Amino acid sequence: MSKSILKKGFLVLVIIALSGTLLTGCFGMFNGTVTVNLIGDPAAFPTTYTYNIFVDDEVTPAGTITETDTTLVITDLSMRTHIFKATGTIGLVTYEGQETLYILPLWPNAVEILVTAALE
Repeated sequence: MSKSILKKGFLVLVIIALSGTLLTGCFGMFNGTVTVNLIGDPAAFPTTYTYNIFVDDEVTPAGTITETDTTLVITDLSMRTHIFKATGTIGLVTYEGQETLYILPLWPNAVEILVTAALE
């Protein structure tokens, strides 16, 4: 009788632990990675350039894309729709673009942001 109670108790603990993991996304189980690439008019990509890449409404960039690092890999994004924004200034012209992407875990996620001259 005591073995039966121990087995049931252990089974309940395992079910609670698995449920908690699945519901909270523990250990990054439901987080994904995205590769960001920029496209657009060649004038937006002179010999040297730097674009700041923002995710959602963050004020700090998730990273930068330059003439030497033409893509940016962002990790640990939650499984949902994210907004990716790119901003850069070339001379006196500000270029910017925005795209949305639903992030899927364990899946190759990629987004191309079309950058164009910002109208002021």
